[in-house]
Amino acid sequence: QACAPPYILVFISITLLQRYAYYAQGLMNLIGPAVTAVDTQVSNTLASQQALRQQIELLQVEITNFQGVGEMPQELDHYLQKLVRARQQVNNINSLLTNVQERMNRLLQNVSKSTKLASKPPQ
Repeated sequence: QACAPPYILVFISITLLQRYAYYAQGLMNLIGPAVTAVDTQVSNTLASQQALRQQIELLQVEITNFQGVGEMPQELDHYLQKLVRARQQVNNINSLLTNVQERMNRLLQNVSKSTKLASKPPQ
C-alpha cells in the first residue's frame, strides 16, 4: 500500500488544527459576549433578589412583633402566608439563577480552553 509522505500528513494536520482554531475562536467570539451579558444580568438580578429577601425578612419580623402585641386579625394571617411563599419563591429563583450563572461560566471556560488548545502549534 502506498502511504502519503510524512510532510503531507504534517501539513494536513496543521491545516486541520488551524481550521479548528478558527472555529474555536469564532465560537468564543460568538458565545463570549452572550455569556458576559447573561452573567451581568444574573448578578444584577441576584443583588435585587437579595435586597427583596432582606425586606421580606424585615417585614416578617415586624409582623411577628405585631403578633406578640395582641390577637392577630385573620386577614393578616393570610398575608403572612403569602409573604412566606414569596420568600420561598425568591430563594428558589436565587438558586436557579446561581445555577445558570455557574453553567454559563463553565461553558465560557470550556470554549476558552478549546480556543487556547487549538491555537497552540503542534509539537
